[in-house]
Amino acid sequence: MAETFGTIVDKLTVANIKIALWENTRRDKTLSDKKRLMASDCCMELNAQRNALVTELDEHLANLLKYPSRHKVHKKVANYDGGEV
Repeated sequence: MAETFGTIVDKLTVANIKIALWENTRRDKTLSDKKRLMASDCCMELNAQRNALVTELDEHLANLLKYPSRHKVHKKVANYDGGEV
């Protein structure tokens, strides 16, 4: 299945949250050096994933701008009470 703009943004959001959590662990001076090093390694791996997602998002946006007629545009937006905006 091809990635959509929304799924890429979702994965990017999850990666950012995970990085923030691992960064907090990495900075915790009460933990052992081994645990802090593991947290640092996790941050580096997640950052690489995040960079790949940003590149994928950039490519998706470039494709959208280059070929706007190939993409469906939703003109109606539903709000949470079931009505339309």
